Amino acid sequence: MKRKVIATFMAVCMAIIATVFLYLLSIRPPESCMNWGNEDFHEDASEKTLIDCLNAGANPNIKGDYGTPALSLAISYTKNLELIQLFLDKGANPNRGDVFDRTALHWAMFSNSAPAIVDVLIDAGADVNAKDEDGITPLAQLMQNEPEVGVNVTLIERLVDAGANINFRNDNGETLLHIAVEHYASATTLKALIAHNIDFGIGLTALDVLLCKEPNVEKVRIFLEAEPNLTAPDPWGRTPLSKAIWCRAPIAVLKTLIEAGAPVNSKDENGNTPFHNFWLYDGFGPRAPKAIAMMIDAGADVNAQNADADTALMLEVILEDSNPKIIKILLSAGADVTIANEYQQTALHWLARYSDEPSLIQHVIDVGADINARDENGQTPLHWAAEDNRHTVVDMLLKMGADASIKDNNGQAPNELIIDTQ
Repeated sequence: MKRKVIATFMAVCMAIIATVFLYLLSIRPPESCMNWGNEDFHEDASEKTLIDCLNAGANPNIKGDYGTPALSLAISYTKNLELIQLFLDKGANPNRGDVFDRTALHWAMFSNSAPAIVDVLIDAGADVNAKDEDGITPLAQLMQNEPEVGVNVTLIERLVDAGANINFRNDNGETLLHIAVEHYASATTLKALIAHNIDFGIGLTALDVLLCKEPNVEKVRIFLEAEPNLTAPDPWGRTPLSKAIWCRAPIAVLKTLIEAGAPVNSKDENGNTPFHNFWLYDGFGPRAPKAIAMMIDAGADVNAQNADADTALMLEVILEDSNPKIIKILLSAGADVTIANEYQQTALHWLARYSDEPSLIQHVIDVGADINARDENGQTPLHWAAEDNRHTVVDMLLKMGADASIKDNNGQAPNELIIDTQ
């Protein structure tokens, strides 16, 4: 009797074990899902395979071997709404971060996903203001998309409607507009952001960044329509017009700023006006005469002096390859040839050293340059020409009345500085 009971008990146990085993086999993901935790699997698998794996019990919250949640991988690789919804229905957490704390919404943004996918993530509780390890939110992530990826502006509306912070700033104080401009956002994207009364930033504004990063008239006008402060200085005291010249923006952009009311005579922390920047940050090349003439027509003060007492004329003549055409434009606009810089050097000193146009030197003297002006070392333009062995200029200055008897602070007359090369 006892043996019979034991045998019956053993039979029941075996039956239970067999039933459990068969059940486990029934819920075990098929062999094709054995690499569910491998990110390469998610990249290569078909949408049907992924759906079958989830329906067979694959863990919807698993992280791949590189730390990315399966949901985020599906968003990146398949962009399939049915699959994303199934992940969520099976319990996937849309706020589960990868190794950089980027959530499913972050992945949806840099994949430029369809709005419907973003909608189901938000409906499932995705945090629209979640920050990754660098403090970047999904909306900021969207603004980082490069032109080849693009930005679906509908996503901006979806996120903002769901409570995304439109006036987000990153750890460097940059706004969403800064980030968008730095990543060459389209005009449509900029309009979409500005439509939400977005913060332009203070100090180095998004407009300042645009004028250096991608200065084109269309995008500049989008900013101007929002009426930014064109007198606002950046951290170095430069206004947008100064910034545009400093960054060698197209003349059409300069004209657009001026027509919008940008001041042409504002000064930065070094006393430089926008006009000075043509020379301090050379790069306009053949465009320079036209740009300079346009600034003069707009009211630029040709005799404004910076902290070094340099005028535009002084900055031009100190160039070894100064442009006679530009010098003539400045002189025609009333450039004062008697102004000396902080070293008491005049335009004539530098022309005596560098100019190869006697007629230009003659013209500067004719309009009032002091032929015997002395710099801080007591040297006249004649000293400078003699010191550089510019015999033709020396002869010309002497014929025009230069005083050859003047001695500099070292007691030397001009003729004592000439080196005999004969």
